[in-house]
Amino acid sequence: MKEIKNKITFLETMFKGYLIRRVEYPELIDEIGRLRVDVWKNEKGMNQELMAKGIWIDASDEIAIHWVVFKDRTLVGSARLTIHENLSDIPYSLLLNKYSFDQYNLPVSSMNRLAIHADHSGQGIAKKLDELRINTSRELGAQLIIGEPVSWRIDCLEKLGFETIGPLGYPEEAPGLMLTLMIKKL
Repeated sequence: MKEIKNKITFLETMFKGYLIRRVEYPELIDEIGRLRVDVWKNEKGMNQELMAKGIWIDASDEIAIHWVVFKDRTLVGSARLTIHENLSDIPYSLLLNKYSFDQYNLPVSSMNRLAIHADHSGQGIAKKLDELRINTSRELGAQLIIGEPVSWRIDCLEKLGFETIGPLGYPEEAPGLMLTLMIKKL
């Protein structure tokens, strides 16, 4: 994955007074994990045992490309993208088993772990992070992007050209939140 990450040209940009920066594991990973908990902990349906740990990091973070968003040196947002040569490595791959991806070429990318602090929502940050992840997927040669959003993100992704495939199920991190499988062909 290191050689793939080195092919990415984007490092940082300003967006509406926010600094958006690409970082590599393990840079800022603890801060990203704490932000995820801060953003998601009060969401009905989240695994409260996981949230009580105060940090949300998983194995996919080590291979992911991460973006962080700062406002006045405070971390207010993050998102990640993973690139996969094997479908079994995709986050929530066990939930994906009921769908066939045989018609798509590898590699594929997976967009997940978007977290925007409530004080900064509605500023277009999520859309900007989605666009960065789509462009990076294209730049790295992905043929398909897989999204596994919660219900309130479906419309946002449809506006960016994602197609809804169907329900995925309930992940361990959010046993009360249904995820939906969405794809975007590149």
